[in-house]
Amino acid sequence: METDLVTYVDLYKIKADLMKQVQQLDLLMEKAKPKHFDSLNSLVNNITLGVYDYPFNGMLNEKIIFTLKILKNGTKADIRKYMSIVGDKVIERPNFGNDLDSTLTALSDAKILVGHMSIFEPNEINFSL
Repeated sequence: METDLVTYVDLYKIKADLMKQVQQLDLLMEKAKPKHFDSLNSLVNNITLGVYDYPFNGMLNEKIIFTLKILKNGTKADIRKYMSIVGDKVIERPNFGNDLDSTLTALSDAKILVGHMSIFEPNEINFSL
């Protein structure tokens, strides 16, 4: 019982220190925030799109999963368009279409993705997590 109390106190001290660091970080971020509206708007758009979190160095399956987490669901065209918007150069590869098809099939077979016919685009499969 004594060790539980010691552990709790140690964790409480760590939490208090982290809270102070978060407050300091908030102040620094406020000072560093762009003052120009267009820059701030661009920054907010990129954060909303997930540009700064996108796994540029990840494998294609990681990129697809990340993309569908942002989009909630989407067709192959939607996935390709999102990758283009965030600036992923993988879509420029000549065999990207085949890689995308095989990766989506593998993720669907592994029950990571669910595919269903799109009601908006005939003959298109809409994927979701």
